[in-house]
This record gives sequence, C-alpha cells and structure tokens, in this order.
Amino acid sequence: MSLSKTNAKKFINIITKSKKKVFTCEDLSYVSGIKVDVIRDYISEFYGMIYLDPTHNLIDILPNLNKYVEIKNKTAPRKVKKISHKEYEEYSSVTEYINKNMTLPGGIFDSGYVLNIKDKKILKRLLNKK
Repeated sequence: MSLSKTNAKKFINIITKSKKKVFTCEDLSYVSGIKVDVIRDYISEFYGMIYLDPTHNLIDILPNLNKYVEIKNKTAPRKVKKISHKEYEEYSSVTEYINKNMTLPGGIFDSGYVLNIKDKKILKRLLNKK
C-alpha cells in the first residue's frame, strides 16, 4: 500500500508534537485513528523490518518521511486534457473512427497502432454515445 502525501504529513505532525522519546506504531494508531496493520504497511516503505520489530521508534523515520513529502510536493499533478466536441463529433461511430485512424491503406488493421490518451477518450465518448 502506498503512503499518500496527506497521511505522511499527518504522521509527521503527530510524531513531532508528541513529547514521547519512543513513539511506536501502536501510539501512532491510537492518535491518528488508523489501524496498526495499515500504518505498518505504510511505514514498511521506509523501514522494512517494522513487521518483525513492532516496537521500533518512529522518530527515527522522520527524516525519511520529510524527504518523501518533499518529493511528493515537487511532482505536479498532470493536467487533464479535454476533448472538444468537434473532435469526436466528426465520427459517427466507433467503426468509422477505427477505419479512419487505425487501418493501413487497403483496409488492413494496423497491429502496431498504439492508443494514446486522446484516442481512448474519443473512443469512450463514441461508445457512450450509442
């Protein structure tokens, strides 16, 4: 299971605000309301032995969590490109789209054609149109 940026920030805030010298997964579970097994799955990315050492101090993992959040902040979400009405209205059906774009001259299906995101969206719209 992959740790989300929000949960990572939540874990960092909880651990840093705590005055305990040893902060375990059970303590984090009690404060955050997330089950211990789920927290262990998240932490296993940073400390693989967490399953064998349940009393491991999570304060030692804080630098790795901070780096993880910094990396997540740098990666910007991709913008979703929208398909205009004109682009998918020029095709009356899915078969027409396939014949115009995915066939070789002579009507033979091009097995090397790779669908991109735009093609998938147009095909989805054409399928839903029927």
